Parts: sequence; structure tokens; C-alpha cells
Amino acid sequence: MRDSISFINGVNSKNKSSWEELYSYFYAALCNYSSKITKDKHTSEDIVQSMFIRLWDSNVIFNDLCGLTAYLYKSVYSRSLNFLRDNKKGLPIEPDAVKNELSLEERYIEMALEEEIISRFYKALEEMSPQQREIILMTLRGDRVDDISRKLSISPNTVKTQKKRAYTFLRGKLGASFVVVKFLLFTC
Repeated sequence: MRDSISFINGVNSKNKSSWEELYSYFYAALCNYSSKITKDKHTSEDIVQSMFIRLWDSNVIFNDLCGLTAYLYKSVYSRSLNFLRDNKKGLPIEPDAVKNELSLEERYIEMALEEEIISRFYKALEEMSPQQREIILMTLRGDRVDDISRKLSISPNTVKTQKKRAYTFLRGKLGASFVVVKFLLFTC
């Protein structure tokens, strides 16, 4: 994503290329987030599409990327819960459901943050050298240094060096979120 100030200004002014970038950056993560709530992929796609349309038609102005991201996830969260509510009419309410509502909302917020961090991780991967990207992706699949070395026809030391450089690059791009990425993606 280009610098956040020009991006936010473009979103606020309904600039077509900024909106294409907005859609490309957030669509998949928002669909995945909604799908975890609704358990319905097609419905989730509809929810995210309608949220983008409503946002386009609105006069909402964002001051920064953080505010935009929070708005998108909160909107999708609310719309996903509305879908569940509207399609469960007539079903009995479980007594524990009311008590657990707050913890459920907290879990959905955690899921949104995880989706955003993972999305940022994959965007950062696109900026790496092809060799570093391949080594990181193979590491994610569970390949060990010797396996990666053999498959890529490079020395184990080269794998270690490139992996270390890739981690340094990711730490720089993701900041404190890198710890979350390591926990979410690199631990089995």
C-alpha cells in the first residue's frame, strides 16, 4: 500500500484507484473475518460487498488508516451479527448465550486483528526477494532448513542467512505485530 496519507485522502475523495487499492487490500481479509462469524462464505462476500457500497455512498471521512481499518472491521462485524440475528428468528435463546455475548464480541475483535496482521504479513511478503519469500513460505509449510536447501538447490547456510534477513525485513515492516505473526503462523 502506498503512503497512508495519500491513500486516506484518496479514499475520502472517492478516488477510483484508491478505492481499488482499498478493495484489493481489505476484501479477502474482511470476507474471511465475516465467514468465521457467519459460517457462510457466500453470505460473507455479500456482507463485505454491501459494506463497501454503503461506504462509497456515505459521507464518512477518515483521519488515518487505523480509523479506516477499525471502521471496516466494525461494520463487517455488525453486519455479520445482524445476518445471524435475522436468520435465526424463532430459535430459542440459550441461557448462557447472553452471558457469553461479551466474550464472543471480544473473540471477534481478536479475529479481526489477527486477519489484519496476517494480511499485512502477506503484503510484506510481496516486497521480499523471490528467494526469501520462497524460503518463508516453505518454512510456513513446515519444511526444515535441510529440506529447503535441497529443494531450492542452495546451501543450508544460505537458507539460514536468507531466513534471518527475511525475519529482519518482516520485523521492520510489521513492528510489534511480528511477534503475533510468528505465534499465529510459525508455531505448529
